[in-house]
Amino acid sequence: MGQLRHDAKPQPVPAQPDPLPTPDIPYVVVRPDPVKESIVAPGQPEPNPAKAMRILQTVALWPRHWAAGAVAQAQRESYPDLRPWAQGDWFLNGRPSKKGVPGATPTAFTIWQLRDDRYDNFLSFAASRGTPWDDFETQVLWCPHELKTGEKLAWKWLQRATNAGQACAAMVWYERPKGYFASRAKAATTWDEVFVVAEKCDGWEVRLKFAKALM
Repeated sequence: MGQLRHDAKPQPVPAQPDPLPTPDIPYVVVRPDPVKESIVAPGQPEPNPAKAMRILQTVALWPRHWAAGAVAQAQRESYPDLRPWAQGDWFLNGRPSKKGVPGATPTAFTIWQLRDDRYDNFLSFAASRGTPWDDFETQVLWCPHELKTGEKLAWKWLQRATNAGQACAAMVWYERPKGYFASRAKAATTWDEVFVVAEKCDGWEVRLKFAKALM
């Protein structure tokens, strides 16, 4: 056995890189509220708004007030009964027109009334799930997917919402209806400022009424 040398010089310890800074992002823990039972007569189909609420709470694991804000937005876009085949924003020769005008064609589809790239992205999402474009659950779940991937400003405020009114205001930024101001929305730092934008949007009072009814 070799002898331990007391005069041996200690080996230098390799320098360790400084740890990367931790971004100051609040961690959001979503604990879904209990699913509110809908009263449906035996043998009768579940109403689409109630079904959408159930999907968002049990599949997307959203709390009930988030779901109420989102479903209220969809009700404003595609009729109160949420028609997955809804069509809107009719155009004729490149100009806005009305449904029923000969030659006019729709440009917005689904319960969220998606157009252009957003609709194309939705079709890819439906294909990835192996479902047709008018599958109701697929349409409902598109909203949580798009919020996290392409509508992060609306997602930011929806995560901070603590009631149906705030959730509804956040979802206004998801659709950006007439009266929405992008510059003001991006500069908002408080709920008062969020509501300033939301309250100026077309159909705000109806949308908020829908959200409160879903609670």
